[in-house]
Amino acid sequence: MTTRASGKPSRPITNNASRRHQQQRRAQYRYHRLKAGSRDDGQDLEATRASSVRELPSTFAVLAQGGRWQIRQIDRTDLDEVRRVVMIQAEGFHVPNALPFLDGFLKTSFTAEVLSEMQKKLKYNPVDKFVLLVVERVGPAGGASPVEGVVEVSFIDEKEVLQSLEPGTEGVAYVASMAVAPSARRQGAAKALLEGATSVCREWGEAQAVLHVYQDNEAAVRLYSQDGWVTIFQDNPSWAMVGVRL
Repeated sequence: MTTRASGKPSRPITNNASRRHQQQRRAQYRYHRLKAGSRDDGQDLEATRASSVRELPSTFAVLAQGGRWQIRQIDRTDLDEVRRVVMIQAEGFHVPNALPFLDGFLKTSFTAEVLSEMQKKLKYNPVDKFVLLVVERVGPAGGASPVEGVVEVSFIDEKEVLQSLEPGTEGVAYVASMAVAPSARRQGAAKALLEGATSVCREWGEAQAVLHVYQDNEAAVRLYSQDGWVTIFQDNPSWAMVGVRL
């Protein structure tokens, strides 16, 4: 990781939890291009991008799935919320070991690694290049439940990704580490998170985004395909890169 003299990273710390923990699996990049030419507040995407300022209001929030889910930025000062997000990611990306006694040790170790990386992301990443979103269920009275899922959105300039995009692309929004708590799966939380990530891209003035997905993760592949994401690169039939024109 290249760093500035201040010790802060010169580019966002992404460290996709799923990719870091499952290097033996193959994946794909999917690519998405925003269907609309304006942000959620009506401002022109190109004008926003030309300003080179990716600002996200502190009050940023999205209601999705008929108002059943709310997506917002994580509360960095709420240590319990940060820990819950870490547990959700660790639970989502941990690969169980056949030996119970070994699995417990490996899961504990992986959770500690996810926590360490999360702390770095929240401390060092510039706010105009990294956003961590959480999703919570909206109750009948408008109140919110505990956090049920998480997704990260970064602005990156990694050559591995950019070489699969149009020539001249200098940077792109990158969606990563999306995970949903077991109790909230198959209820629209993942789709809501994806909608929230897309909204961040629009707020940033970005017209495209990419993500990685493992091809054997059929539920995820189906979700992205239904949302309009298409494969732009895969290093073999099992591991592909996904990108979508938003």
